[in-house]
Amino acid sequence: MVRVSSVTAVLVMKEMAWHDRLKEKHAWDIYFILTNYPGGLDALVVEIQPHIDHGLVQEGLRKIADKFATVKHVAPKFVADFDDVQNLEERAALSRDAFG
Repeated sequence: MVRVSSVTAVLVMKEMAWHDRLKEKHAWDIYFILTNYPGGLDALVVEIQPHIDHGLVQEGLRKIADKFATVKHVAPKFVADFDDVQNLEERAALSRDAFG
């Protein structure tokens, strides 16, 4: 468990860092937050909602969405790369999960 002041800020800063340095770890970190946030995606939406009108939040979330847009986009591939999944079926399943 990692305590942070704001998951919204972490997601936006993580994307901004990823945008400048395209590395697998940034995609995996975002995927991890989205899949492990206490209370699930509904709770994460509640946390982000008060900040949604902020320009940097909109930009960061849009860039995340763009990178996870399809199973073939960079983020799902990077998640599987970071986890070093070699089995093709497991890799495809992880990429689908990251996209989803």
